[in-house]
Amino acid sequence: MIEKGLIVAETSEENLREKLLQLTIKGLESCKEMKEIKEQIEKEITDTLGQEKVTILKDILKVNWYRS
Repeated sequence: MIEKGLIVAETSEENLREKLLQLTIKGLESCKEMKEIKEQIEKEITDTLGQEKVTILKDILKVNWYRS
């Protein structure tokens, strides 16, 4: 992500072992674009399945299904 110019990493002044990550303008634009794509896909799924089934699907996917 650094190489793509989406984030910058700076060394923390308080702890030299820590890196502080920050989105660049390009990174913010990329996030906005991905959010718009996600919303469009979700709309297409909702148009096909209906809101009730999408809500059920989201609830199912929120369940902690893995073992730690």
